[in-house]
Amino acid sequence: MYKVFFNDRIVFIGSTFKKSLIKNGLVFHVSNLKEMESTWLLFRDDGQLRNLILMTDNPEDGKEMFFSLFSIINAAGGVVSNSENQILCIYRWGKWDLPKGKAEKDEKMEDTAIREVEEECGISDLRNDGLNSITYHIYEHPRKPGNWILKQTYWFDMFYGGTQMLVPQINEDIVEAKWFAKSELGVVVENTWSSLKPLIMGWANSA
Repeated sequence: MYKVFFNDRIVFIGSTFKKSLIKNGLVFHVSNLKEMESTWLLFRDDGQLRNLILMTDNPEDGKEMFFSLFSIINAAGGVVSNSENQILCIYRWGKWDLPKGKAEKDEKMEDTAIREVEEECGISDLRNDGLNSITYHIYEHPRKPGNWILKQTYWFDMFYGGTQMLVPQINEDIVEAKWFAKSELGVVVENTWSSLKPLIMGWANSA
């Protein structure tokens, strides 16, 4: 099953779903691109609909069909911990976030993730411990109305063992970079993007 976030709403793509999820969502069985597009537009334009469930015989084909409706942007970031068992967060656009950014041309995702954490938080010598997960979210281009973007972000587990002071990247609208202990994460979870909550809570539960 694939989960694509649209602000605080979710599009689910798969072949089977739990009854509790179906009960609380708008369910469509889609088999072609035209059906996929009309269903997405119905959901997009009706803010009262919280979840959209796209049932397909082949989830991989369904994913590719749905993704073809959007301009795709690849990004990568880090779920970064330190020797004090804290997680690294940034504050941008009024919300707590995890450091991440768009991939440059021909750049490997793991290299993008390291570079973006270094640039956004002012630290270096990070250890990449491998891919954590991939998140997907949809938004309208802020300067091109009608251009809808689907960003797929590759998240890597990282470890920082140094003592450098965090320096937020102000020119990227980051006003604070901060380490949070597990016991302090309530303030982050209450004011972060819906797509990041599973990542943050996953780290907390394994820390």
